[in-house]
Amino acid sequence: MLAADLSVALTALRDAAVRALAFKGVALSAQAYEDFALRGAGDLDVLVDPKDLERAHRVLASAGWAPAPGYPMPGPSWAWRHLVRTGNELLLNGSSTDIDLHWHLVPTRGTFPDFDTLWGRHQDVHVDGHPTPTLSGYDALAHSAGHAAKDRWRWMRSLLDVHVLAARRNTWLSADRRLRADELLSVGLAVRMFGRTSTMPSIADKAADAVGPELWRHVCRDQVMTAPAHQPFAVPGINFLLGLRGAARTGASPIEGARLLSRSALPPWVTAEFTSTNAISTVSSALAKRVGDVIVRLRRSEGS
Repeated sequence: MLAADLSVALTALRDAAVRALAFKGVALSAQAYEDFALRGAGDLDVLVDPKDLERAHRVLASAGWAPAPGYPMPGPSWAWRHLVRTGNELLLNGSSTDIDLHWHLVPTRGTFPDFDTLWGRHQDVHVDGHPTPTLSGYDALAHSAGHAAKDRWRWMRSLLDVHVLAARRNTWLSADRRLRADELLSVGLAVRMFGRTSTMPSIADKAADAVGPELWRHVCRDQVMTAPAHQPFAVPGINFLLGLRGAARTGASPIEGARLLSRSALPPWVTAEFTSTNAISTVSSALAKRVGDVIVRLRRSEGS
């Protein structure tokens, strides 16, 4: 079902002259394991050029994916401009599958090459017989490693993805930049967990040596204790603090911290109902709504 819907979505985008890369999920499974159905997947992740975001949104809506509640609609509103400026993805709901439509791979800008560069070296994989454009091997490794670090390495499957990609010699042949510190920690943890292969470069050994005993115990403990599905945090601000920690690991600039703060203070669901193009009126109304929600959530957390 996921593979069939991904083909429908990519075909609709291609027919509209919108370049799109599928990543994670069935595309990553086909790339890493040569079997699109081997690795579990929950939804579809598609990356487009930021310049094509509104057109991609319109095309996918026409193909059967409705804009999810809690997100501003494309247009001149301040809410939409705020989402595009501070965010990196939005949700579209389908009858059988959902699509996370991305215009940046990760929330922290500048940690990955721009879309034109990613597209210029993309790899085609076969998902249920359909040629599917996805990230290059090295970009997929970097993204999988960064994604595992963002989740604090709580998911063994994510580290297995990193290990399989890192074990392929061809992955490293396309390297054009060093892995970040957080990405290297993911590689090190994957090597510690699943072992080293002869096809891995020496950097994998160094990454494994950099994993201290405290981090190793922490990761092993969290993998045992983590629920099968992601659980939202009840206390406001936790995601922002985790985002700041992730930005620090990536060496992000203070501008990225400001972007994260703006996104945390005014997430999409707070601004979605406001269609005004005026920033002052929208921000004041949205902040009032946000403060009210924070008070309610704090009271609930205190009661529990």
